[in-house]
Amino acid sequence: MNSRRGVSVRSAISTTSSFAERMEALRKLRKADLETLQLPEIGRGSFGTVYEIPGTEWCLKKALTSPQTMFPEFINGMRISAKVNNKAWGIILQSGEFPNILMPRVPEYLGTHGMEDHESTTRWFEENGHRFPVENGGQKSGSVMCLERIMPLQQVIRESLIQLYFKPEKQAEALADEKNKACLCRVYLGSTSEEIEPEKRERECMTLQNFPLYLDQLEELNMDPFLIARDMALDLAAGHWAAGFDMLDVEYVIGSRPRVQARPSPSSISLKADEKDVAEKSFQRMRNVGANDNDHQTSFRNRAFQVWMIDFNKVSRINTTVGKNYGRNIQKLVCNTRATDGPYYPRAIARNENEWNLWLEFARTYIRASKTILLDIIESAEELGAKITANSRERLLKRPSLFINGWVEAEAVERNTTGKEFRKKLKESKWELP
Repeated sequence: MNSRRGVSVRSAISTTSSFAERMEALRKLRKADLETLQLPEIGRGSFGTVYEIPGTEWCLKKALTSPQTMFPEFINGMRISAKVNNKAWGIILQSGEFPNILMPRVPEYLGTHGMEDHESTTRWFEENGHRFPVENGGQKSGSVMCLERIMPLQQVIRESLIQLYFKPEKQAEALADEKNKACLCRVYLGSTSEEIEPEKRERECMTLQNFPLYLDQLEELNMDPFLIARDMALDLAAGHWAAGFDMLDVEYVIGSRPRVQARPSPSSISLKADEKDVAEKSFQRMRNVGANDNDHQTSFRNRAFQVWMIDFNKVSRINTTVGKNYGRNIQKLVCNTRATDGPYYPRAIARNENEWNLWLEFARTYIRASKTILLDIIESAEELGAKITANSRERLLKRPSLFINGWVEAEAVERNTTGKEFRKKLKESKWELP
């Protein structure tokens, strides 16, 4: 068989991998089995380590330093998850504008523990610390939060990634490494692997945890970049206009997700009360961290691919007014949205027709989705008696297009050109005009 396997970002694979088998078995755990339940490490970021809660769709994230570095992610993530996963997708699906979409997701955030009271953290770790691995300070007391786990990519994809991108002499070791089962891929539509320095690329190909996939590699794997660009645009539009956040420094990853029949929504927790108190109380709902047969029924053997938007510790609320600072607010939104730690979004100032068409897919989807969401918000406000003038309505609905135009101009400056010069190139190259 050819080593260059193709996989589809829209596929659902019925898998008999060890992960799926382990999850199916652990999902049936009873309370009596909690004494032996362990929480393996599955990822690590700049301010937190992530631990699997086996047999469930949840994980724990433990702060490496001060809890204040993690709590903003929880509060922002809770709001964004509720607005994106529930409100925005309801609007988009009911509109009929986006048939046959597989909706991208934001993880749901369930609760926190020990964000303020160090003593309560110590007591919790006295009861549960033995479940964490000893390595990397896992059993050291610290604040934690519980959030929806992004399920790893399937075994067939992990093997393809290792065979395609790891050095031949490293492949056997990588295939045997248990840590590589926790495989998520960051998607970089704005760059190709050839642009990455060889030393950096070699470091990136040492683990499948947060493995970067660049535009050329996504094409090589048949993970359609145009579908991913559309998913990113839908997520971004929902984050901006349904949730009201600038999406500063968010990331996009491809993982998978169990097929779920129904489950309670942690996002229903009210944030109008004292937020830390709400978070601490909601943590009590998952104090017993084992799986429960009475919970929603989930199959870990048939997991659809999913684009996820994650990491909300730096996002801020946006100014959505249409007053005198209207233009300045749009430019600030452009600046903050584009401030990421990697080239996740397609290139607006494209170097070839394929990159340009990818940008068009992203930009057009963003504008359509944004207007769909804004129209629903306007109509809902009017039904409640709000008086919105024709001028205000027009300016509200122009914001998505102005945002995209501002993005093109900002990127043109970065690439030592102008929007006018680039539009001239479009005409000369006979590329499709926006």
